[in-house]
Amino acid sequence: ISLSGVISEHGDARLRRTILEAIPVNGLRSLGEVVKTTKLTKKKVQEALDSLCEEGTVQRFPMTGGGFHFTRIAEVLTEEHHTATAAEIPA
Repeated sequence: ISLSGVISEHGDARLRRTILEAIPVNGLRSLGEVVKTTKLTKKKVQEALDSLCEEGTVQRFPMTGGGFHFTRIAEVLTEEHHTATAAEIPA
């Protein structure tokens, strides 16, 4: 267990980490699956997923019949050796 997983300075950081742990890298999860896994309210999960989608850490895919699936994008190491999100990586 990493130290950052145990100690969190901010409640939002804990919330984001909890949601990211519920979504596998390159795997799909519905909103309902994330809510069930995290045991958080739907509103909190939706707000956090919106934020994660905007920053490019999570991608949203429409489901047949409505709703969305979410996938976590793998983090990539850049030449500067810091972790970059998909939004930071040039196409």
